[in-house]
Amino acid sequence: MKNVFIGGGGGGAGLSAGVKAHAYMMVIAWALLAPLGILQSTVVKRILPESALSVNGRWFKNHQLKLILAIILTLAGFITIYVENDSIKLPGSKAGY
Repeated sequence: MKNVFIGGGGGGAGLSAGVKAHAYMMVIAWALLAPLGILQSTVVKRILPESALSVNGRWFKNHQLKLILAIILTLAGFITIYVENDSIKLPGSKAGY
């Protein structure tokens, strides 16, 4: 397994596509979607109750969508990195790798 932390500063030039995909999915899930979903529930529900998102509970559906997408991207990120590191053998993959 390649150590991606040593010799950094290369901008990810030596990383495989699977590792990059894992990183992108995790950053989008945990640096963008989850915080926005959490903040949206607080801000829209309590601070901006008269906003367009507060009408008919739209804020909750939007909040729920962001958090569900964060869960899906997190699971996809874990699966991607496990497959990349050959921790999981997919059907049809060669044994002994």
